[in-house]
Amino acid sequence: MIRRVAILVLTCAAVSAPGCAGPQAISTPASRQAGAALPRPVADPVAADALTVTDPPQDRSKGTPSTNDDAASGRSGPTQVASNSEGSLVIGGMVGQVNGQPIYASEVLEPLDDMLTTMGRQHSRESFRRVIVRPMQDGTRVIPDRLWSIVMNTLILAEAERDLSDQEQFFVNNMLKERREELLRQSLGSLTLANARTRQRTGRDLTEELDEQRKAMIVGRYVHQKLDPKLNVTQRHIKQYYRSHVEEFNDPPGRTLRMIRTSKARHANRIDEMLAAGELFSKVASLPLNEKNPQEAGLYSERAAGDRIFGIESLNEAALGLAEGEHSPRITVGNQHVWLYVEKLHPGRQVTLQDAQRNIRNRLRQVQYSHLFNEYREKLRSEGSFTPVEQMTEVLVDVATSLYAVGP
Repeated sequence: MIRRVAILVLTCAAVSAPGCAGPQAISTPASRQAGAALPRPVADPVAADALTVTDPPQDRSKGTPSTNDDAASGRSGPTQVASNSEGSLVIGGMVGQVNGQPIYASEVLEPLDDMLTTMGRQHSRESFRRVIVRPMQDGTRVIPDRLWSIVMNTLILAEAERDLSDQEQFFVNNMLKERREELLRQSLGSLTLANARTRQRTGRDLTEELDEQRKAMIVGRYVHQKLDPKLNVTQRHIKQYYRSHVEEFNDPPGRTLRMIRTSKARHANRIDEMLAAGELFSKVASLPLNEKNPQEAGLYSERAAGDRIFGIESLNEAALGLAEGEHSPRITVGNQHVWLYVEKLHPGRQVTLQDAQRNIRNRLRQVQYSHLFNEYREKLRSEGSFTPVEQMTEVLVDVATSLYAVGP
């Protein structure tokens, strides 16, 4: 028997957004079909006050309805489950708000669908709950980072749209109109095909994807317009960077070196014979006779630079005295017999300050921009009105576990 799970997210008592109940229908069998799109929020016919969850009609809920006493006391109402005619379960999709704008579970989880599906198959339910909130190898956190991205983009978008002039709005709309026409042309004029292709690529239909592009354009324009005038990279900054990063702009001469080494005299004699007979150094270096990296034909360094390549002076002298394509005679160091081969000489390269200054200026501007953007983001965090990310994360972990964790 297929097990179905329902979670009704009732956070209106903690959210100051009108109409925040916004449930959505999500069918959540124990084994969820991979790649199935998460449903999007749909309007709740039962209006909710900003601070009060109204009693839902009894024919929409088979659970205990939340009461005004619950909402007034700041408590979330009990979980409610509603079945439609097909046995699917209604899930209240709103998990929080940003400046009065609702954040729905599908908005957070849908772009992560493939990742969460894979993780849900690889982990037990308890392990899944942990890995989706803890830092991964690259330092990112699946659910919290996605939430912060939505919160910050929403905060910036609110400022950006207020700042948009009529002329800029006209320009953005024209750009999106041209983009829509181009996508329709690529789909032979079929809106259905364009929607299908866009959803396959982005998880959103054409209208939703164009709206995301619109937001990205407005936010990008606003942030750059706000921060670019504050960037100030002087010639003195460029010279200081050039002098303190000499190794980036001065590439010393080097050589690709191969080595044959053995501690056995009879093997050394055999190596001398083969090299004297004209055998390729790389071929001899690949034999088991060689005790130095035979699997890579005795490769010692792709680009050995400087005049102190080895800690043994006789080897340094031999390496520096070889032309490209030459190998040394046998060099005896203690009980070791060594041969060196210069496969390729690499000429040195020096980039002048004049040639490097454009790249340095761009790099320093990017560093300044990142610093200014982080300051701006922290300012928005401190002044913005939004449900605590930790609180939204807890709710989303429950929803994601119900949807994706198929293990015990």
